Amino acid sequence: MVAMGVVSAIAQQFQVQLVSDQPIEIDPRSTLRPKGGIQVMLKARPA
Repeated sequence: MVAMGVVSAIAQQFQVQLVSDQPIEIDPRSTLRPKGGIQVMLKARPA
C-alpha cells in the first residue's frame, strides 16, 4: 500500500503523453492489454 502511494506522489509530478504514430494492438486475455505495451513520454510539470 505504501509503495502505491509513493508511485502516485511521483507520477503527479509528470505529464504523460502518448508517443505519436504508434500502432496499438489489443491482446485479448482475461483482461484487455496492449500487445508490446504502450510507449509514452514523460514531461516534468512546472513547479
